[in-house]
Amino acid sequence: MGSFRVALLTRGHPHAFRILESVAARGGRIDCVVFERHTPDTRRGAFVLALKRIKHSFQSFRIRSNIKARFPGTVGRVVTTGPLNSASMVADLEALNVDYLLLGGVGIISEAIIDAAKKGVINSHPGLLPWMRNLGVVGRSLMGNVPLGGTVHFVNKGIDTGAIIERRLLKPCPKMNNLADCEDAAYGVIAEMMACGGSTRQGASAGFN
Repeated sequence: MGSFRVALLTRGHPHAFRILESVAARGGRIDCVVFERHTPDTRRGAFVLALKRIKHSFQSFRIRSNIKARFPGTVGRVVTTGPLNSASMVADLEALNVDYLLLGGVGIISEAIIDAAKKGVINSHPGLLPWMRNLGVVGRSLMGNVPLGGTVHFVNKGIDTGAIIERRLLKPCPKMNNLADCEDAAYGVIAEMMACGGSTRQGASAGFN
């Protein structure tokens, strides 16, 4: 198994924390969590802008402290960065020099973000690709009588069109009584899939090589 550097990009979505929990449970490691935060609106007055910057600095410190305390030994660094696809985010990712960038609940990323990861950007999707793309896939799968499952895939310029690394069917469970339960189960499966291949100690097992 080769050694490589991995970063997880998130804006605080619960899916990112499920990935980290799964990585921790397997004794894996993520080199860096990159946490997106919005910058203050520069159209505000100087005093309001200064207060916003102080607030954001405090939030950044709290985010770093919480993640490090919650996942000791699992997360190497926590970096707070600018808005999604901003020049500051691109610069921060390039400076980290990661091989793989994992997405943990962010929006559509730009080509510059994709290029910042030397070997590729990896996303997890709570549906079976290529049949169930875009949003709301768990509900649409239920309505269309399509099996529930999850997919881990590389990210390219398209939406959910990158090369597939792994697909996994979701096993029926007595607790899956409604849409929310099914969505929760689907996100649990894809978090496990990301953890199996997306940490520096697990990587090649899921084809991240």
